[in-house]
Amino acid sequence: MRRKSHVRFGERPGKTDPRQPGHCVPGRLNHIVEWVNGGETNLRNLTLLCRYHHHNFATKGWTCQLNSDGLPEWRPPRWLDPEQKPILNTRIQLAHLAK
Repeated sequence: MRRKSHVRFGERPGKTDPRQPGHCVPGRLNHIVEWVNGGETNLRNLTLLCRYHHHNFATKGWTCQLNSDGLPEWRPPRWLDPEQKPILNTRIQLAHLAK
């Protein structure tokens, strides 16, 4: 599954969190919809995070969903952005546009 994530997130995959555009070593595959809530373990439901955000993004109020291109978009908590506009990691967006 990790190797397949390289296809989705780029040859040198990094964190998908928009605030951390750098490469993630080691990255943690994270369920977008948690498996305990019915989320499947497949590429359509996984994103790559650093260890800290893997364990803390939900408690900090961030949510993730895939956009129409299948790329992970993050919604900040209301206290950070009252409109909760989705944010796409710039590195992933540029890699997707280059294809």
